[in-house]
Amino acid sequence: MSEYDYLLKELEKIKNGEDSFLGCDGGNINAKIWFCGIEFGGTPEEMNTYYKDYIIPNINDENKIPYRKKYTGKFLQSPFDRYLTIMYLILLKGYNFDKNVDSNLISNVLKSELYNKDSESFKLNLFPIAKKNVSWNKKIEEELKVDRNEYYSTLFNKRAKFFKKIISRFTPETIICFSTKNYSDLFIKAFLSKKNKIEFQYDIFIDRNNKEHFIKIIHYKKTKYIIMPFLGMGNLTNLEDVINISEFIKENYINS
Repeated sequence: MSEYDYLLKELEKIKNGEDSFLGCDGGNINAKIWFCGIEFGGTPEEMNTYYKDYIIPNINDENKIPYRKKYTGKFLQSPFDRYLTIMYLILLKGYNFDKNVDSNLISNVLKSELYNKDSESFKLNLFPIAKKNVSWNKKIEEELKVDRNEYYSTLFNKRAKFFKKIISRFTPETIICFSTKNYSDLFIKAFLSKKNKIEFQYDIFIDRNNKEHFIKIIHYKKTKYIIMPFLGMGNLTNLEDVINISEFIKENYINS
């Protein structure tokens, strides 16, 4: 059996135009707020093991919607996931943080709630395969038999159809997307139809160093899309900024 058995099976489904949540962390798909990152952070090997050991598909749903059971592994130290947990607590749990955040609280919520079936959010990723950064990984080509062009065009377009399908079915109120510099348009392509006129609203968040970060807001059908800077990776890398932008979004776009 291949060390990538789960990934290969799910990739084949995507190639065939079938539904697959590969690369998505999951949670409660009926939640009002969804989050969407770029891709699962890590290696394909780690991802294959993680999905086999910790992600449970809900067999009562035709799409086998994933959620995570109680988790104790290395991803509890993921900077992105820990920042996302802070945002989750501010947006959905009413927490007010100062500069000192209880590390144990973050670990416990990340371990037992954020991606659990009883979460108050659901987590997607644009792309299906784990990478440590946004650069292309030749190992995907060599081990998973997907070349770069197929991955970013054919597979992405099929995945986008699936995303539009589940958004239409579950109609989240808000999807918050975490984008690095060059990915904003891909979120739009993944979630919105080119056939309809799309109107944008822009806002600016100013971080503690007086650097401006642009936020794009789109109201489309029944869902509000917020495309904001990525949590980490040279974007929002400071705890204070993560707290402040979470409060900024909550005040202006979640409670409004």
